[in-house]
Amino acid sequence: MTNRGLTVEAELEDGIGRVRLSRVIEFVGPSEADRRPTLSVMTRQRRRRRGRRRRRRQRRSVAGTDGHTDCRRGDGETRCCRYPLWVSFREIGWDRWILAPDGYRAYYCDGGCPPRHRVATHYAGIRALVNGIRPDAAPPPCCAATRMAPLTIAHYNRDGRAVVSVFDDMIVDQCMCT
Repeated sequence: MTNRGLTVEAELEDGIGRVRLSRVIEFVGPSEADRRPTLSVMTRQRRRRRGRRRRRRQRRSVAGTDGHTDCRRGDGETRCCRYPLWVSFREIGWDRWILAPDGYRAYYCDGGCPPRHRVATHYAGIRALVNGIRPDAAPPPCCAATRMAPLTIAHYNRDGRAVVSVFDDMIVDQCMCT
């Protein structure tokens, strides 16, 4: 029997735009049973918008309903903020086992934590106040990811089979002072 593989075509939404991909997946294994194709598909229903499409605001939204405080390098913000970061699986050497997506927007947290600026806990607020009074007693809170989101990835498992898995804590969803 000839292994003809399986051609997979998918249209993915990655939060930036749509990516179209096509891959040929060859099934490997010691026996014919291991080379039987299995296709797992995960879908998500899109919400339809009525009326004219509005462009999303790209600058930061301080009090957005989604909890994000987004900044861009060079915008003058020095306080704790979420910044965009594109992770290319090819650049980090993961393209050998990841089929899709090619990369994703991971984000990262950076910036200072002055008193009462987006503190994650009461403790962080108190620590900021103590640091303001006696800097040698405690360091100031630091800007860190306080909420993460998962990423769905099509990849080869340890047996060489193409599978789809959800990887937790891959996308920074919120930054606060901790």
